Amino acid sequence: MAFLLKILSYALILAVFSSLIGTLPLFYSNFLTKYRSHFINISKGIILSTIFIIIVPEGMEVLGDDVKNLGVYIVLGFVFVYITEEYIHLLTNGHGKKGNQGNIPDTGNFSISLQSYYQLFNVKSTFKLMLHNSITFPLFIHGLTDGFTMGFITISENKKINTVILLSTLIHKIPALISLMMILMLQQQLPRLECLANLNWFALSTPIGFIFTSLFLKIFNIKNDKVIGMFLVASAGSLIYALIQTFVSDEEVLSVDSGFDIQTDFSINDYDEVDSLHEINTNAKVLCFIGGCSIPLVISFFIKE
Repeated sequence: MAFLLKILSYALILAVFSSLIGTLPLFYSNFLTKYRSHFINISKGIILSTIFIIIVPEGMEVLGDDVKNLGVYIVLGFVFVYITEEYIHLLTNGHGKKGNQGNIPDTGNFSISLQSYYQLFNVKSTFKLMLHNSITFPLFIHGLTDGFTMGFITISENKKINTVILLSTLIHKIPALISLMMILMLQQQLPRLECLANLNWFALSTPIGFIFTSLFLKIFNIKNDKVIGMFLVASAGSLIYALIQTFVSDEEVLSVDSGFDIQTDFSINDYDEVDSLHEINTNAKVLCFIGGCSIPLVISFFIKE
């Protein structure tokens, strides 16, 4: 009974913490919309840097002699999310990114109209929203693998590993949550309720994985630290998939939004202004991306040990 209360307490705290952090961008929606492209690039940098500065090094340390299979586990994580998403689209009649036949940029999401906050408790509808979103779904898988990894702290006797797992899960959850909400709001331009529906499932992903793994390991009395590293590194593969989807979606949005009406009085000076504006935007995008990359780097200084 004490063990069950312990894991349920961990899961509840993590779910509430994730939901609260994830809603922060909603209170600054006007500011975020004004600097939409900048924040999207910051989000990309955060995800990229989280993969290679936090997740992969931690996984390598835990893998030990099995580190030679690092690439295999990353690929398996990527392939698992890719195959799962493809078959989900197939089984659900090709909604989402395969169902887009018009000129509207494909954001990889399937729209279900949510009219009230009470509908956020409709598990079937909100879960379908999450499944059809090409950004939230791989992040949901990543959250599950975080939970799988966290489950090992209930049976592992290595205090160092347990501390790293717990702190890294909590800390790198913050940029992942904020990045997800910024992408949903600014890149996919989803309504507030749909953003919250996606956020709730991502917030629940780690607690679900944590509860499942804790009970499984307890029932079958499994103790193996190397499995922790496998799940950590495989989760990096799922994040790489999410990152690629973000870049692809952004390119599709830009290809539609970048058009302009042909004007008869469009002079050579106008072209100079467009080039100058493009240069400014490019510089800002690069700086925002680098800034996003630096955030997990700074975080990693506090969780090395």
